[in-house]
Amino acid sequence: MQPDSASGKETGKPLCDTVRMGGGHKDPGVNFRAPEAVRKGAAEDAKAAGWTLQDVLLACLHALRHNPAELLAFLAPHRQPARPGGRPRKAERGTG
Repeated sequence: MQPDSASGKETGKPLCDTVRMGGGHKDPGVNFRAPEAVRKGAAEDAKAAGWTLQDVLLACLHALRHNPAELLAFLAPHRQPARPGGRPRKAERGTG
């Protein structure tokens, strides 16, 4: 059981419920959302070429480090407009 940090007494909760532990990975994950149709289509295209979507994305990151100007020029016509951060306003969600 996990001891309470202030009193030193046990909290009654298992250690796994009270202590956050890292995933043990040396490199942090990268997370983003893509429209489902785009993600599925890209995954199918990658699979047809013998790649995974992760292979493609990791290759893009390496290419960006190797020759950013060339890769970004190639990607520019495919860039999507930035989406505003945070939650949509009530009017945009259809509630309100």
